[in-house]
Amino acid sequence: MTYIYDAAGRKLRKVSSGTTTDYVSGIQYKADGTIDFVQTEEGLAKRTGSSYAYYYNLKDHLGNVRTTFYRNPNNNNTEVLQQDDYYAFGFRKTGAVGDNKFLYNGKELQDETGLYDYGARFYDPIIGRFTTVDPKPNYSMSSYAAFLNNPILIVDPLGDTTYRFSQVDGKYIGMYDLDIAGQVGSYGSMKTIGKGKDKQEVWDGQRFEFADPVSDAEQIRDGIINSLVFVSNTEMKEMLTAQGAFNYDDKNSAWRFYQNSKGNQRFDYSYSVIPIKYAAQGASSSPLEIPSPLLFLPQGDNTAHNHMNFGNYLWGASGYTLGFEVGTLQLGAHLNSIKNPGSNGYPRQWDSKDDQNSIKKGVFHAERFKYRTILEMRPHR
Repeated sequence: MTYIYDAAGRKLRKVSSGTTTDYVSGIQYKADGTIDFVQTEEGLAKRTGSSYAYYYNLKDHLGNVRTTFYRNPNNNNTEVLQQDDYYAFGFRKTGAVGDNKFLYNGKELQDETGLYDYGARFYDPIIGRFTTVDPKPNYSMSSYAAFLNNPILIVDPLGDTTYRFSQVDGKYIGMYDLDIAGQVGSYGSMKTIGKGKDKQEVWDGQRFEFADPVSDAEQIRDGIINSLVFVSNTEMKEMLTAQGAFNYDDKNSAWRFYQNSKGNQRFDYSYSVIPIKYAAQGASSSPLEIPSPLLFLPQGDNTAHNHMNFGNYLWGASGYTLGFEVGTLQLGAHLNSIKNPGSNGYPRQWDSKDDQNSIKKGVFHAERFKYRTILEMRPHR
């Protein structure tokens, strides 16, 4: 069995027992060059003749696929195609048999070897270890270790990099599991497990993602970002209240919301709120020119946001509270970036993917903590 990769380590082809499988940006091709299936965020679109059948995956909190189902085109009924359960480190228990190979952590199981392909390395779920050493090892644990030895809470999407922050003061600790590309964060502390000769120090942490996984990780490595700020829901509500996001009389007023969202206005949180509230932690008063050294992790979320993106997060939460849906807000952010370059302080451009992601996350936060219900309870005319 042989594999072919590009210079960035992305798998392009697998040849096994004379059968060739090609991989191109989430599209998997059969040996005859025809499309087998296209991976989607919810599952995959599998080619059946001249059309596609859409298969959907139900996942747990670690991204492990538990159930695969689809709508049968013959009777329009929803049918379960496959069910899978796992031991802690990923070894499969007996389940309903199917042909979905993207299972534990959503990674592709290699039938020939029983290993999972994590991109940077292959992983063996029987022994709970990667099959090759970490080329830049963390000497506090085995170079073959996976998920910081905590598979119930931690996943390692690419088998590579984790950026650690202290749970006590949010200070950056360092990078661990360093392979090629791909970044996740973790906040926590070291703890001692075992006794005698089996005694060892392990990382006890909670995983989080970056709203901008490329730039945020780069700024951490460059020493620009050095702290994680934990933002409680109480602090969120205080900031939104101070800026008028809970003013009932502004509910559903697109014009007022637009005016307050312009550069340096009330809902331009990156400039009107964050530099003042988080000045003691080092927040920049000019974050576009001088990036802040902070990442912000709101309560109940698993995504951290840099200074500018946290402003987008607060803006999204404000807009949802005042009656606007996520699609409207994301479109409005695009239009604002195009129409108001002067007050925004940057050239005309479409809103970036990470900006849009932070807006969406802010909306979800406001929805989860029922900000619209709070708004309805506020005094109004």
